[in-house]
Amino acid sequence: MAFDHLKISPCKAARLGNEVHVAKVDASVLNYIAHINYYFNMTDINIIDNVFTEDDVKQLHNLFMTKPFHYGETDNDDTPPTGLVQEITDPSLVNYFALNIHKYFSHLEPAKIYRSYVNLFVPRELPYFHVDGENTLTCIFYINPDHDINEGGETQFLLDNKIIGIQPKSGRAVVFNGGILHRATSFRNFPRLTVALKYNT
Repeated sequence: MAFDHLKISPCKAARLGNEVHVAKVDASVLNYIAHINYYFNMTDINIIDNVFTEDDVKQLHNLFMTKPFHYGETDNDDTPPTGLVQEITDPSLVNYFALNIHKYFSHLEPAKIYRSYVNLFVPRELPYFHVDGENTLTCIFYINPDHDINEGGETQFLLDNKIIGIQPKSGRAVVFNGGILHRATSFRNFPRLTVALKYNT
């Protein structure tokens, strides 16, 4: 796989209240970016669709599944370990993910990444709510095929006493303020694979 291309699609949508407004955008930003700002500020959580093609996702999924994961990481100091983790140590691979986000969020410089890794949750696992840090911006990439909505697998955010779920659409990225309480949810019948980049802010 060549880590030097970006896959983009031809429109941008901003979610405002219960409506989605679609508009044409400059050729340099031709991507579907859904900014969720119904419950929270637009800069807190951003969704970018079609960051990767279906073929990209398959190749990345196969690549990570051939490498070892380790068990023992906890979401909080007072909760037991959940999930499996694989650190991404190949600089070209880290850069590949970083460039896909830098295209749309220029302030997310690769030099600010302090951790890059893969999370794997087995079916029906129960991760805990946690924060990544007050001075952290987190980017998650969904590296799974699309599944039926009843499979679950969304990323949940707790905001204003409401749980907001972001579907784990294949090839999607979510960029959010790491100080927001959040958690992964597992699929019912499939392993859930995501790549995470964590940036110092």
